[in-house]
Amino acid sequence: MSGTKREWLRPSALPKLARCGQFRGDPVGSVYAERGTRMDAWFRYAFTVGVVADAETPKYPLKEDEHESVNWAVDTARALAGSAFIEARESELRIEAEGMTGTADLLCEKLGWSADLKSGMKGDYRSQQAAYALGFMERYFVDEWTVYLLYCDEREVETLRFTRESATEAIHDALALYHGGVPPVANEFCGYCVNRFDCPARRESLGIIPEFQAIMFEQADSTRLVNFVRAAKVVEEYSEKARREVLARMLKGEKIPGVTLAKNGKTTRTVANEHIARLADKIPIADLVAAIGSLSANKAQELLREHFDESMVTESHGSAYVTIRKK
Repeated sequence: MSGTKREWLRPSALPKLARCGQFRGDPVGSVYAERGTRMDAWFRYAFTVGVVADAETPKYPLKEDEHESVNWAVDTARALAGSAFIEARESELRIEAEGMTGTADLLCEKLGWSADLKSGMKGDYRSQQAAYALGFMERYFVDEWTVYLLYCDEREVETLRFTRESATEAIHDALALYHGGVPPVANEFCGYCVNRFDCPARRESLGIIPEFQAIMFEQADSTRLVNFVRAAKVVEEYSEKARREVLARMLKGEKIPGVTLAKNGKTTRTVANEHIARLADKIPIADLVAAIGSLSANKAQELLREHFDESMVTESHGSAYVTIRKK
């Protein structure tokens, strides 16, 4: 169990292995993982800027809702630490436990805790955090450790407490299916697995539609690929209808396990064009044009009439895509 074959086996894989022993981490990641990585970077930066001389500003900016979530997590971590120092340098957050290496998000050695930022809905991360806890207990020669899970989108804190024995047990329990060689099981983590398009369990779960059965994308002929897209569209449509029904029920107050209701808190404010027209003579023409922006060629020709000239037009070409009609 060593070498490159286990490079993907990190603490973050343990909750997924607890659900399916055939899980293998995808190095490419997912949209959700990208969001979490981006928020993690800014979360750590909040504790290193002004403290660490070479602290680098994260490469990708946060969206407004992400910014608010990260700020909540930063304030919460500082409240948990009080006057104690919070370590956020990655070099000091790396741990080794049970043959795995990983990196926690924060560390407060004085109070004996580490913290992990979690975006999205709450989940079972006990096995993952057990690895971090065991790593820190072995580093600092202590027998107990606390982990705080900061669910920044939910604005909730989950507290996990470990001894060396309970942490080791949690890790071994998560690895039981991995060591047992049991068949794969379709679950909520399939989207993070490198085998997600070839997994027999996922194919079986879609077996009600003949076009989904054992298709190998690279080897399939074009007609079958087109039929697959059509069949998948049917599933997407049913899924969207079910999603709308779930949303309607949650808006009515129903609590559904495993589902989080995310609301867009932004308020859109607009000014009707008749008000702009009424005050047009009060606005410098350059400012007015800049505010309106570019017009489509057809709209400009309609507006300028005989003054329109084809040399005014700038062309930009969009990306290519295919449209497949239903039969």
